[in-house]
Amino acid sequence: MMLSKRLQAIASCVDEDVILADIGSDHAYIPCALAKAKMIKKAYACDVNEGPLENARKTIARYGVGEKVEAIRCNGLAGIGEDTEEIIIAGMGFDTIQTILEDSYEKLRHYKKIIVQSNHDVKQLREWISDRPFTIIEEKLVWEGFYYQIICFRFDENAKKLSEDACEYGVLLREDPLYPAFLRHQMKKIDEILEQLSPKHEKYTLFQQKRDQILRKIAEANKL
Repeated sequence: MMLSKRLQAIASCVDEDVILADIGSDHAYIPCALAKAKMIKKAYACDVNEGPLENARKTIARYGVGEKVEAIRCNGLAGIGEDTEEIIIAGMGFDTIQTILEDSYEKLRHYKKIIVQSNHDVKQLREWISDRPFTIIEEKLVWEGFYYQIICFRFDENAKKLSEDACEYGVLLREDPLYPAFLRHQMKKIDEILEQLSPKHEKYTLFQQKRDQILRKIAEANKL
């Protein structure tokens, strides 16, 4: 079963022999791929809308994994199996991810791993994690016409607050082979903004400082 690069990277974060819940699963590609490969015990493909659930049921039937993957209509984490060990919340904006996490906040401490991939505002996502008793345990980068950042975290009552720098550029991303290219991409976007701004613009200095910060990050990455 072929998965996109983004979905492959997310799937690779799931531990073997766990019970998984994929929130906003749509076509249930990740649960079905993992079940087909006999990588997981069981999975819940979850969505709040009937349309995506019907897509999920078709995928489940197509790959013959009905004994391991169950399509469930639920809002966020409400209604997923109590035996769930790891969850995926991916392909959404930060606001939606935040709502899902906060609506079932008490459940989060019980999961071995929470895998999230926000399409934007990743810094805010890390800040949300940092402000609560969670520790980031894994991060990945994927290029698929856009740099996607995948973050895995878990409950940790001894968790330390992240620095602003870590929230912006990641905790473990520097270990990713794509990290230098990701930084150069970020700097290119800053350069494009600076080209449009007058040096007298109130935000020009701010963007120039950010560019300098990224340059330092690139220099550090090149030494690794």
